[in-house]
Amino acid sequence: MAKGAARGKEKVLLSGVEETLLAAIWCRAQDAQSEAPLLGDPYAQPILDRCDVDYTRSTFAALHDERWARFVSGRARTLDTWCQDYLDGMGDRPVQVLQLACGLDSRVLRIRRGANVRWIDLDRPMVMNLRERIYADLPVPEQGEEEGEYIMRNLSVTVDNWLGDIPHDRPTLIIAEGLLMYLEPEQSRKVIRDVVDYFGLGGQIIFDVLGTVLQKHTSQVQWLKSSGVRFSWGVDDPKEIEEIHEKLKVVGSEHWNEYMKVERRISCAPPWFGGTATKMASKVLPSFNDFAQVMRFDF
Repeated sequence: MAKGAARGKEKVLLSGVEETLLAAIWCRAQDAQSEAPLLGDPYAQPILDRCDVDYTRSTFAALHDERWARFVSGRARTLDTWCQDYLDGMGDRPVQVLQLACGLDSRVLRIRRGANVRWIDLDRPMVMNLRERIYADLPVPEQGEEEGEYIMRNLSVTVDNWLGDIPHDRPTLIIAEGLLMYLEPEQSRKVIRDVVDYFGLGGQIIFDVLGTVLQKHTSQVQWLKSSGVRFSWGVDDPKEIEEIHEKLKVVGSEHWNEYMKVERRISCAPPWFGGTATKMASKVLPSFNDFAQVMRFDF
């Protein structure tokens, strides 16, 4: 990931779920520019600057509320913390990180990793092609030997035998941020079963989920409307995940207000359906207030 010769902007032709990866980077850039950032991702804005995208589109206009930046960035910070905790806990032993649907995320640059860490970022071919072009001249430090191996793979998690050529010779941390809620329920459960079965030396899996009430009202989520994307899988309790595979044991979870560092009041939450409609939903459907969590499991 060494810096190359400066080039012009890269035309972005993504659509559907893949388009949401830019929305996440956009929110992290807003957080980084705020007075008190939660994540402070120094790579978010440089990534956006390399993308030829109309940021006045309705998808981005609906995310201007600063609560979206806190939501996306707070979630990423907790996953970063869990990732770092796992790697630090392994000491100098060989370990692997597999990040599913990595998009343009810069987590591999934000995490301290030693020579014992093999890091694999995985996404669909069109996304990984864009990632290679963007990262080719991103202003990042040269990769040193002390950072271990970095691999990018063009793979979709929904095809058969998708893990077939991924190394499984060491304990592995699987990260799935902003992925599982877009898959059909059985697809999401299969992805989780697949990684637990495949990585026989054990590890952890960390990911985010949305609640069932929010999932059922996905058609009303404002920033999704222009993309045609919908949330398909909702989860309310970590115990639901433990039921997917006998080896899964919950280690921890955080609700949206915990990783956003705000009070558990709907006025502090992102306006999923717009300000007024979101407040009404929280009153009519109290369980809506549990609309998002991040979860961590050993296996």
